[in-house]
Amino acid sequence: MFGRMHSAILETPIATLGAALAIGTLWDIRVLYWAIFGAIYHFAGYGMNSYVDWKKGFDKNDPEKKHHPLNTKEITPGQAKYTVAGSMFILISYATYLTGFSNRGLFIILIMLISGVAYNYFGKYTQHKYIPISIVHTLVFVLPYSTYSDNYGVLFWSITVSLFIHNVYQIAISGDIKDVDRDESSLLQSFGVGTYNGISGQPMLFVPSKVFLIGTVIVCAEYASLAVQFLETGSQYVQFVIMSILFGAMTLEHVRVLWGSVYIRDLRLQAMSKKEIYGVLMICTSVMYVSGIVGMLAIAIGSLLYFIPVSKFMWGQLSPKV
Repeated sequence: MFGRMHSAILETPIATLGAALAIGTLWDIRVLYWAIFGAIYHFAGYGMNSYVDWKKGFDKNDPEKKHHPLNTKEITPGQAKYTVAGSMFILISYATYLTGFSNRGLFIILIMLISGVAYNYFGKYTQHKYIPISIVHTLVFVLPYSTYSDNYGVLFWSITVSLFIHNVYQIAISGDIKDVDRDESSLLQSFGVGTYNGISGQPMLFVPSKVFLIGTVIVCAEYASLAVQFLETGSQYVQFVIMSILFGAMTLEHVRVLWGSVYIRDLRLQAMSKKEIYGVLMICTSVMYVSGIVGMLAIAIGSLLYFIPVSKFMWGQLSPKV
């Protein structure tokens, strides 16, 4: 729970995708090594975020975080701190080893470390926290790809840009809606997003039309930047159809995230989770370029088989209490 491992499926497939595209196949032992990197990265990064947010007081008095292990005292602050330090050491050492101690790999790892720490320590104080976290999450794909390939062509940039945009939405839109009434710097709150008491006394979410438009543009840009890959890969009709179906599902969840109606946080979290999963799977359709539909299905089914039971086991429900 401390490292929020239910959502490791968000980074593990991305690291897998980077290695697979560079190597030319999904079925290589080195791809598995990078999948492990994605899981370690997730635990270390989210663990640091959990500890720092608690240490700075943001999560101590948050009614939605009372069940988190630091608040329930299931783990002590000292245990949390040493767990973060240890997992970060393992992450950096493992990533450095996988990159063969190359200068390029070390440079990317350094940028990831700077961006991740900047987000965790200063994200609550800036409206533009989506920038450093989007950089570090995108580099989860770039690092394994750059380890095995120097071909930075259309396909590479298509996926990289789409990943960056995907993460911008998750932080700038979903993150601010999730914490819409929290006492922290929020881009959406500066645009007028907030809650008010409706006629029935229930909290209602108010979203200005310009915010809904911005969110829609971001979702469409994520799809459009990914579609550019077909300039390089040619006529991959099945791949395009699957990607478009996932885009439609992602767009529907985007509407549910920002729709100005009764604000029930758990329902918004469900929509955010589905939107993020559909987005990741849409990006992962690119693996079909090297492994066909079998590889795509392996990632999709494997992710769901992990997410559903782990979320249920950890949080007692399919919508994680985060």
